[in-house]
Amino acid sequence: SKILLLNADPAPEEWNYTDGYLATLSRALEKKAEVSTLKITQAQGNEIRSAVLAADKTVFAFPLCMDTLPPQLVQFFLQSEKLAGRAYGLISTDVLEYGHTDFAEPQLRLACENRGMDYACTMKIGGATRLADSYYKVYLNMKLKKFCRNILSDKDANVGVQIPVGKSNFF
Repeated sequence: SKILLLNADPAPEEWNYTDGYLATLSRALEKKAEVSTLKITQAQGNEIRSAVLAADKTVFAFPLCMDTLPPQLVQFFLQSEKLAGRAYGLISTDVLEYGHTDFAEPQLRLACENRGMDYACTMKIGGATRLADSYYKVYLNMKLKKFCRNILSDKDANVGVQIPVGKSNFF
């Protein structure tokens, strides 16, 4: 099957953690599928739409922008009438709890379903920058691989990961 990893992170490369998540996901998926990656800020709408239509599955990966989808991704959906395939979300936030992604997930699901895509599941990452730059990275990669298995097996189960915060460490 063909899988498109669509990076909708608007951040400059030096602050872009989504690239790292997608690199890990790509390495795991490449063993069983044909994988391509596209950065939404470096492509035109027609190029993105063609890539989504050519893929069997698309992972929309982005950090929260004010608890919602990034503007470039919203613009892509507004300009796309009909899409196809199975859709997945990989949503991250710098807030420690991944629960903040609960606002963006239904927006992504609705945008995909309104354009004809079958929305499957979401990977929610809380404390994104801290997870990526700490010893919790092993834990993060374990959850990314679980998300990868869900994609490959068409399992509709969300995956969540956040930095464990004990009550004594909180405020």
